[in-house]
Amino acid sequence: MALFPKDAEVIFIEEDVWVPVVRLEGRLCIFPGIPSLFQRMLTSLTPFLPLPPKNERPLRIQIFTPRPESNIAPYLASLQDRLQKRVQVGSYPVIGKGVFVSLIGSDPCGKREDGTPLFLADIAREVEEETGGRVVSDEEIAEKKGINNQTGKSKI
Repeated sequence: MALFPKDAEVIFIEEDVWVPVVRLEGRLCIFPGIPSLFQRMLTSLTPFLPLPPKNERPLRIQIFTPRPESNIAPYLASLQDRLQKRVQVGSYPVIGKGVFVSLIGSDPCGKREDGTPLFLADIAREVEEETGGRVVSDEEIAEKKGINNQTGKSKI
């Protein structure tokens, strides 16, 4: 049994799921604490979320490099300065393995000096060259971070 705030929206996302998602002010969703149920509900909730169309959402490309973050930080800082706010550049070290470099932006994300469009994939290629890394898939990311794809839990 649970009590919900007065103005809460109670959403039963599937007929065979007995527990609802509670949404406040159309934005904040409250889920049950059971991991497998949470994952299923999260996936099924997508049609209820006010998401922009796919062509308006930012893209993310991740590059993994075995180099230490201290070696690539000066390059990443200059890259962020050069791209200004058009692309977000982040670095996420994994102890003893290397660093994930994250690029988040839209396509095209700007123009080259010659006026032609600049795409996020072009920037990713440059990052690969400058860091000695390579673009990685979501599965590779989970593997390198030690995350079990079935449960979403870290192996660490």
